[in-house]
Amino acid sequence: MPLRQHVQAPPKEEKVVGYVTFPYKGAAFALQKRAEQLDYAVYALKQHIHTLRQASQVAIDSNNKAKELLTLPSQLFKHPVPSLPRSPIAQDRSATKDITPDNDLLSEDGLKALINQLASQEEKIAETVRKLNDPITSLRGPVEELNQQKRQINNLLSKDRLGKSHHHQEETVCTAASELNKTIASLSHACCAAYTPTSPYYDPHTICRDGKFRMKEYLTMECNYETRCLEEQAVESILEKEVFRIVQGIPVEQEKIMPPLMGKCNEILAEVETKTMEFHALTDWIAFESKHADQFAREEETRPIILTEENHPDDAQFLEYQVMQLDNLHIYHKLRNQDSSNKLRTDESFGTKLKRAVTLSRHDYAPRGTWTISVGGHLISYDRKEHAVLSMFNLRKCRLGVLSQKDPQSNRQSSTYCYFALYGQKVHEPSDKKKHRMKEYKFRAPWGIAQAVHLELSKFCLCGGEGI
Repeated sequence: MPLRQHVQAPPKEEKVVGYVTFPYKGAAFALQKRAEQLDYAVYALKQHIHTLRQASQVAIDSNNKAKELLTLPSQLFKHPVPSLPRSPIAQDRSATKDITPDNDLLSEDGLKALINQLASQEEKIAETVRKLNDPITSLRGPVEELNQQKRQINNLLSKDRLGKSHHHQEETVCTAASELNKTIASLSHACCAAYTPTSPYYDPHTICRDGKFRMKEYLTMECNYETRCLEEQAVESILEKEVFRIVQGIPVEQEKIMPPLMGKCNEILAEVETKTMEFHALTDWIAFESKHADQFAREEETRPIILTEENHPDDAQFLEYQVMQLDNLHIYHKLRNQDSSNKLRTDESFGTKLKRAVTLSRHDYAPRGTWTISVGGHLISYDRKEHAVLSMFNLRKCRLGVLSQKDPQSNRQSSTYCYFALYGQKVHEPSDKKKHRMKEYKFRAPWGIAQAVHLELSKFCLCGGEGI
């Protein structure tokens, strides 16, 4: 048989899976990040305490500023006035003292006393806030404790602990684990080889001894690193507990300050309220009236006005320039919407407003004030409620249409009203820059009144009795 039939084939190479995992990889970064977050929390707490102190300082400054503004200038009281007798109004007040005004409207028992009381109140509140909630000394205990924790955190974050030293130790252990994994891979390859290696360094026995040494060294380094991480973690846990204990104590310290402060401020405000109840608004005016008594009418000298024929003119004097007054003369004009005149349409939708804007206004005959024909030849519409002239026509510059019982709008015969038109221009103020043009104004009135009105208008108009 051939020789190759007696040679056994080398066994198939088997892959031996074995490697070391470092479970604490990334612990250095995690511990450092945790310590930095705790440092940020301490900084935020100190900023919070600083804000509380600033609020106290702002309250003190505001009250001092208010006190300065409420303090009356001394030049108002350079020339004091001696005591004056009480006025009749002041005598009716049971609690009124003698009026001794230093200024026309700043008497001792009037507004001056109230202003002084308010200024004193602001000063007392500022002093109370400074005493019970001093911006410099308030919450000093939590601040000192936070400073102590801040020093410990800085020591923890130093390069000898969680800084450069800790990261370097973690990198060393990771490197040892990587070298150990390489040795394990080499041992696996040497054990599976079919032939004996030529070099003794590739002998499985040599590689195994090197692997045992590296494993022992790695386990020692890992144990030391684990112990260091646990120690630093325990320190961070203690620091976190201390910081959160301080956080819980800040509201308690603030609560010890605020109730006494609010109570004291309420007592001071109660004094001002009592002074306000005693304050009489007419005190300064009474003092002013008493000082300038010669410029006011005395009560015993005043007498009521009684209307008589001598002191009240006759109404006929006001009607001598009037030819006739018309209360039932109607003019054709745009009628106002009662809803829009009585209330603002603030609750309407945009569609409703748009619909009202595009809808044509309603026109019809209706009374518009009281009409008067004057001797000077003017047709005047007057609103008695508003005491104002609504419109005025100069009849000498207008043309008058014919009188008819037919309505020019509906072309129907009316048995009650007569219609006529006036063609002209309303009289307007010279300052009115609005353009005014000649237009036709339509009127109606009951039959008998319409004839009289048309007759009087024809006496002044340019073309009486002719159509327009």
